[in-house]
Amino acid sequence: MSCAGGVRCEAAVWRLDGKAGRVKAVWGANTFLLPHGLCVDRRGHVWPTDVGRRQVFEYTADGVLLLSGA
Repeated sequence: MSCAGGVRCEAAVWRLDGKAGRVKAVWGANTFLLPHGLCVDRRGHVWPTDVGRRQVFEYTADGVLLLSGA
């Protein structure tokens, strides 16, 4: 589903509790055109990429944007 400007309305990143099988947090709604890849660094920062925007982003594990760039 797309919202204004073609961005995805739904959350693109889901943080899960692997032991309990529960969703801990969701974020990234209204941010990505075509999310396509994700890496978590040793600090726990999340690095998703968006091939629609040709950008990479850095977020905290709770979804606070730290950096975006092409």
